[in-house]
Amino acid sequence: MRKVLEGMLYLQEQWPEVGFDLITSSVLLSKGGQPPISRFRVGDGNSNKKNIYKFGVLLLEMIANKQPKDFKQCEASLIEWVKTHYQENIWKAIDDTLTKAGITHEQANKGIRFGIMCAEIRTKHHFKMAQVYDIITRFYESTRISRSPNH
Repeated sequence: MRKVLEGMLYLQEQWPEVGFDLITSSVLLSKGGQPPISRFRVGDGNSNKKNIYKFGVLLLEMIANKQPKDFKQCEASLIEWVKTHYQENIWKAIDDTLTKAGITHEQANKGIRFGIMCAEIRTKHHFKMAQVYDIITRFYESTRISRSPNH
């Protein structure tokens, strides 16, 4: 996630006229494990609010292992699905792969809450991309999973 955020920061700061689709199918892994973003639109531009929203949706996609296309109303339905399951039983909103990897209740809670906060478009306060990067970096540094070879 940090490398994806680095790419988003770079595009936002250096190439503001380039928009991108940030969905799990547009983030590929190279041989070295680097996650390049693969879908761009020149002239479409990108905004901080839109990019933070996209990142929140991506984070929820990865945690739940669900894609917006799996739902009738796409992204909004994915976000609502995660919110509903998260409130009922947090483990229903988390992919089994993460559970098997040893994710803790606290880590799952933080990840889902942060994804929801980023994807919340009705709020007046929006994160800056650099803030999101700092939060994710601190989260990785504080988790046991990030220190494993398969993070």
